[in-house]
Amino acid sequence: MKLKVVPVLTAAMLCFNSTVYGAATINSTINAPILTSAPTESELPAPLQNYAMFSGTIYKIKDPSDAQASMFNQVIFAKNADGGEVAFLIGENTYFVTDTKPAVGEKIIGFYDAKKPMTLIYPPQPQADVIAINLPDSKTVKVDIFDKDLVSADGQLKLTLGDKTDIMLQNGEKFDGELANRRLAVVYGASTRSIPAQTTPDKVVVLYETAVHPSYQLTEEDKAMLKKDYATMKITVNDKEVNATPYVDTTGVPLLPIRSIAEAAGLDIEWLAASKSVAVGKIATFTVGKDSYSTINKTELISLGAAPIIVRDRTYVPFEFFSEIMSAEVSIEYKTIKIQFAID
Repeated sequence: MKLKVVPVLTAAMLCFNSTVYGAATINSTINAPILTSAPTESELPAPLQNYAMFSGTIYKIKDPSDAQASMFNQVIFAKNADGGEVAFLIGENTYFVTDTKPAVGEKIIGFYDAKKPMTLIYPPQPQADVIAINLPDSKTVKVDIFDKDLVSADGQLKLTLGDKTDIMLQNGEKFDGELANRRLAVVYGASTRSIPAQTTPDKVVVLYETAVHPSYQLTEEDKAMLKKDYATMKITVNDKEVNATPYVDTTGVPLLPIRSIAEAAGLDIEWLAASKSVAVGKIATFTVGKDSYSTINKTELISLGAAPIIVRDRTYVPFEFFSEIMSAEVSIEYKTIKIQFAID
């Protein structure tokens, strides 16, 4: 059987920048490295470009093709002053920074995943993640992944959140979870002339964020057993007993000590005192007192029905944290809570 080969290119090959100042086109000279596996910080030869952008003027808007119709609802064609063209694929998850409706003749700025493959066709047709129509000259848009210090992955911008900074999901709902390691669309005005530039943004939008509830829940039988015997139960991690005990909060929710269990599984734990947050290896983050847990690789906000708490200098998380967030197998056998992590 012969295979039909369809050439593809990645968005990073189009050499666009992911920061836009007003409606002007930025110097388009960034060539982002394409990595086939997740690198360590020491392996990165240069800042990794996560998002690319194109700035120009809309010259055509049309419906998607039959093959695209199930995923996209519009295609916006644009040209820039250098003669470059792009056809943005607009879907339900495309976030519009501005309220202006796309129309022929309007100025457009679009951001898209710099590493996502695209069919080799002209003009290129990237899936638009963020769109700005007629962005005011006094405003700047940045789309990137920001670390725990709120520095963008390309090292060009550091955020300092202010009292008037609006932080939201892209559906407009207020977001009060952790911003670390998330894909953010940032709108801001003035910034410092430093490296990285520092700014207090007007708006921070967490992209593609939905609150979901866990598929796994403790059964009533499990809860009854935990309530009766919890204080005397043992905890094992990969069949080895952990020197720690469970805890039941004032509402009867069973909790487990995160540090003892994570370290027994060979995971690093980092306490971020300023935000009262915890990072578990490169897998998850959460904030004490908030029922919102994030997985770093999926950027999902997950509610487990109970917030993490600190008791006698130990941080405890809900029982379901290990199955839903850490992807471990959790079971309850006679007076033993067994947690099994996958071993590579």
